[in-house]
Amino acid sequence: MNTIYNESLIFKKKEVSLSAMTFLYQEMISNIHNDCKDISEFETRLSKMGYNIGLRLIELLNFRASATFTSKNFLSSGSNTSNGSSDATITASDQESSLTSFINRMRRRDLKILDVLQFIHGSLWSYLFGHVSNDLVKSSERENEYMIVDNKPKLTQFISGKNVSCDYFVCGIIHGYLTSAGFPCKVTPHSMPQDGHDNRVVFLIQFDKQVLEREGLRISQ
Repeated sequence: MNTIYNESLIFKKKEVSLSAMTFLYQEMISNIHNDCKDISEFETRLSKMGYNIGLRLIELLNFRASATFTSKNFLSSGSNTSNGSSDATITASDQESSLTSFINRMRRRDLKILDVLQFIHGSLWSYLFGHVSNDLVKSSERENEYMIVDNKPKLTQFISGKNVSCDYFVCGIIHGYLTSAGFPCKVTPHSMPQDGHDNRVVFLIQFDKQVLEREGLRISQ
């Protein structure tokens, strides 16, 4: 158990098999659906579950995105000895000092709409699904609307008779991340099949008026 707390926040990466992940997600969908009275309640509960994850992802992903050195450099003084064991001179205070120094050099949070959306399109999507989203589009009709496109959603691709309501979990993650980053908004999924991608989903992000006003002030400065 203690080894969990000794692992690096930066470099440790664990992957779950696609079959296990989709099976667990289907079970979660089934349990929530059985407890809900209507589709609105189902979407709300699913979104809230994702929202709580999004709130926590902002610090973790921002921390990892700031890494400019490898785990070997991070614990360079603890390189393996000839017998394969770690250098016994490494102390907890040494590691804490290195971590503190790194935190002080962390990248600043995104302050512009396009910057934070590009981070979601790239880093967040890669962390969750192993690839960047297929597209990031700004609406030509409304100033506050942007769209993140996923041609083949991993979580819902094996759900039989799936409708777009099952994608509210990812909507919640996006919503939670943006809210925690200081970009209040509304996020909804829309099924838009195209070019043979029958399960293609567009996540529509509608930012609050205050976000656009703040963006305008930054541009004018």
